[in-house]
Amino acid sequence: MKLNPFNSPAYLSPAYLIPAFALMSLPLAHAQISFDDGAGGDSNWTSANNWNPNGLPGSGNEITIGSGFTVDYDVGGNLPSSTTLIVGGTLSIVSGGVLRTLGANITVSSTGELTAADTGRFYDMNNATVTFQDGAQFTQGVWENKGTNTFNFELGTTGFSTLTPSQLNVSGGAGNISNATYNADLGGASYTGGSQILTLVDYGTDSHGISNANFQNANLTITDTGTNAARLYWDDA
Repeated sequence: MKLNPFNSPAYLSPAYLIPAFALMSLPLAHAQISFDDGAGGDSNWTSANNWNPNGLPGSGNEITIGSGFTVDYDVGGNLPSSTTLIVGGTLSIVSGGVLRTLGANITVSSTGELTAADTGRFYDMNNATVTFQDGAQFTQGVWENKGTNTFNFELGTTGFSTLTPSQLNVSGGAGNISNATYNADLGGASYTGGSQILTLVDYGTDSHGISNANFQNANLTITDTGTNAARLYWDDA
């Protein structure tokens, strides 16, 4: 998917899905827990001593992976339900085939990265809201739309760093992309990049034959445009 902002009407081209999201306010979680990989002796999610306070994240927690830390998701299944996940470091799926989000609110910050041990492991965005700030990375693994998703892309002053997941998968087929919202946030006066085509997401492959025609059935929004205008679209090139 691509975004083409310009100082009069703008134009977005999604050859690969590239949503721009406004950084969303996240609900206050019941408890906060952050990853500190000095105490557990490894980078595993399941090592209780890697977390501060000690103990594994639970349902409703606000979970933070700080910049500079790598967390190996060695669970092979669901995130705790109703969580807020802030990724400032690297989150990597290393065990099992999937990380299932279960309605989480996820922010991948300008220093954050989603990745996986190989191209076939899934980030199953099960009913999640996911915000990518400019500078965030998605370097390997399958991006799977499932249920009702919101994907926010927050542009920087001059553009957006392209996300590069290995594959796009839409659960139930291309028609279900209409369940998703893609929002590009131009940041008002902070975006000064002028007219250009920005690739928000460049999928290595697309397993369901998405076209711009069915992509336009999704809820596509551009927010905080300032003096710019823009359009989101899918580019099959």
